[in-house]
Amino acid sequence: MIELNGVANIKIIVDMAQQENLINPLTAASINEQLLLLERYMLAVADHAASIKAGAYGALIIGQEVPFWHEVRENPEQYPTGRERMAGMKRQMEGAE
Repeated sequence: MIELNGVANIKIIVDMAQQENLINPLTAASINEQLLLLERYMLAVADHAASIKAGAYGALIIGQEVPFWHEVRENPEQYPTGRERMAGMKRQMEGAE
């Protein structure tokens, strides 16, 4: 997803600016928090799009509604980031052994 790559690039820029003392640490923390919410939202929207595509092939995921920004903002734990998803898959793989 090219959009997620853009979010990651913005985070790198913010982190570099913070290391160089070019940005207030509280501002950097706020920006990073919003970037995480944006990542969660973008992945949730992508999941919804994938469920629609799967539905076109007869495997519709029931109950997969398009998320609203405020839902992600108010319930971030229900919308995992890419890193959280990878950690969950890793735990599942370790538990299967």
